[in-house]
Amino acid sequence: MKQGMIFGLIGLIATLWFAPAQAARNFSATQTSPTPTPGQFDMGTTQSVTIGVTNTSTGAHSDERLYQIQFQLSTTACSPTPCTNTGFSSATTAPAGWTRTSFSGVGTFTADLSQTLSQVTARLSPNTTFVGSHPVNCTSGSCLGSWKAMSLQITSFQTTDLSGNPISGTASGNSFRVVITVKNISTATQNGLVANPSPPTANTAGTWKPTSPGCSLTGTNPSPLNLASGASGTITYTCTTVSTPTPDNGTVSFTATVRNGATTASSRSATSNVITVSQITVQMDITPVCLFSGNTATMKLTVTNSALLTIFSVTPSALTITLANGASTSSLTGPSPASIASLAPGASGTFTWTATVTGTVDTILPKPVITAGASASYNFGGPLQTTPVVSHAEDVDDFVVSVSPTSTNAASVNAELTFHVKNRRTDANRQGGGFQRCFFGNAVIGRH
Repeated sequence: MKQGMIFGLIGLIATLWFAPAQAARNFSATQTSPTPTPGQFDMGTTQSVTIGVTNTSTGAHSDERLYQIQFQLSTTACSPTPCTNTGFSSATTAPAGWTRTSFSGVGTFTADLSQTLSQVTARLSPNTTFVGSHPVNCTSGSCLGSWKAMSLQITSFQTTDLSGNPISGTASGNSFRVVITVKNISTATQNGLVANPSPPTANTAGTWKPTSPGCSLTGTNPSPLNLASGASGTITYTCTTVSTPTPDNGTVSFTATVRNGATTASSRSATSNVITVSQITVQMDITPVCLFSGNTATMKLTVTNSALLTIFSVTPSALTITLANGASTSSLTGPSPASIASLAPGASGTFTWTATVTGTVDTILPKPVITAGASASYNFGGPLQTTPVVSHAEDVDDFVVSVSPTSTNAASVNAELTFHVKNRRTDANRQGGGFQRCFFGNAVIGRH
């Protein structure tokens, strides 16, 4: 791994002091990037450190010119081995009006390494020909730039569906995954790699259940996550969202670092892409409420986009009708339409099927029942998302007539016969409280 550093010289300013002062040759140097110090860099990559330098000479030396700056990296042998000290990159450039005269070296390390310039030297001259220059050394304090070379690098931080396809949106109630890809950019094998924190910190905006999104470790690849120098692996979390009673509705990204088991090697902090989690309401209804044997039942799948994004290619699956207690269907038609190109936020679309329903209502046994189920697929501009739904159980209605008494003498006259008419529709009205009853004609009570 090579560690190269680029230093920029910014703000080389000759400051004149006219107030009486003790004569002194001096300068100040302050790291302006990266801040706050020390900055963190990926080991093996070329990075920039910018240091601003100001001539602060006073008294008789206040008109002397600062004409040369030398930055010196550590010459102390690095450890643990194998390693090589960091050096300047050949791409190092000087500010306008200045010339880079020399550079040297590259660096490799086995673990995270905090580094600081060992010395910064400025040369000042009392004349424009730079004859009789005077060096001024700085070996401590803010004049020395500092940084930390990180042994691990997060190369990807991506949300996916459960099949591993990258996604940027999903419906409330769905699960998704967060995959961190990490590379060992040090010169030694790093063992027991984990995310820190685990699970990663969720950066949410919008309306979320306090425990959402709930993320748990799915696994690592390889497992355990031990990486040789230059190798990569993944850490995967599965996250859940809720759709009821109050659906998650907002955006979330995730932030984490990766470290080894000994905490001697780590990565810079990284943040994933942003994923939108919004409500897609899918509802299945069967009408009419009073459904008699031989009637046509209408099944409607309504998709409502309460998300923050437009959904595309809204398509119903095949309709599944579940029959119970002797119910049967025939002449199934639909869906109509076959698909809807898109639904903007707040918009709804309905898919319709029809079927003839038959069934015999018994006086004692449970009534015939049908249930309809389907799913709606759609996408937010990426992989398909799917939300399933099942209707309420719709029974086949009828009325039952009985007579009392059930027999009488053949020669009797003015015998009273009572006809009992029973409405077999007594399930809860789904349009509101109370009960829904079906009315279908008159009950006649007479005398024979």
